[in-house]
Amino acid sequence: MNQVKKLVKSVSLAVELRSLARKRQLGHDSHIAVLAPPSPHKNRGDEALLRAFLSGLSDRGITAEIFATGQGSLDFLTDFESFPQHRETYPAFTSEHAHFERIGVLRKLVSAREVVLIGADVVDDGYGTSRSHASLKVMEYCGAMGVPTRVVSFSINETPSRQLATRFERLGKHCRVFIRDPISSARLSSLQGISITDAGDLAYLLKPASNTSIPVDVRQFAEAAGGQLIGINLIGKVLGHGSLLQERFRLFSEAACRLAKSDGLRFLLIPHDD
Repeated sequence: MNQVKKLVKSVSLAVELRSLARKRQLGHDSHIAVLAPPSPHKNRGDEALLRAFLSGLSDRGITAEIFATGQGSLDFLTDFESFPQHRETYPAFTSEHAHFERIGVLRKLVSAREVVLIGADVVDDGYGTSRSHASLKVMEYCGAMGVPTRVVSFSINETPSRQLATRFERLGKHCRVFIRDPISSARLSSLQGISITDAGDLAYLLKPASNTSIPVDVRQFAEAAGGQLIGINLIGKVLGHGSLLQERFRLFSEAACRLAKSDGLRFLLIPHDD
């Protein structure tokens, strides 16, 4: 029975993609479809990437539609009101079994000028194969429909497995992957038939906040430190939990104290997640 279901889904997908490809040949709109990071509502890095990209589009007068790839991930986004938001599309990007949800998203994406996935490291296997598989499938199918795709501000945590490499190679020349660091670029250099471009992080496009928006005590601390201030982003995925968290934080604290005494450095801890 499972094999029959898989066959039916494969056939229906093939028919749908063929139909959408014909629709694409008749023309498309001028907007950019933005596939948002999964957690901009609680992850400062995801929020920075999304806001930088949307601000860049808005400043250039480019229209966009925003698609959620995580549950509740766009609920916080009350600005950019001119950009329509699709908040219930996330199952297509989180589950490789969300067949009908994926077709529904493809029907919306086929009219876009191009589709941009703000990747960070969420489509490598570090955050689970299901999200990686599902998200890259959407990009692959967009290519099959004739829609140009981009993965921007992308990095990869380790050398890709053969399965992940295959998923990237299936994207083909319809997709350009913009890598934000040279280590990730080297890790993907062996992939065949994929367009890779070295680029900076989208967060560099953010406009600095005014000094008045920074808490007074933080501003005074930074001004007193002068050029000897280092911002450090602490994340539970790196530090671990329980006794491992305590031990790693102890080592981190000791190292910071030594650097403060020997080199006069000061440290500002920056939250990674709310």
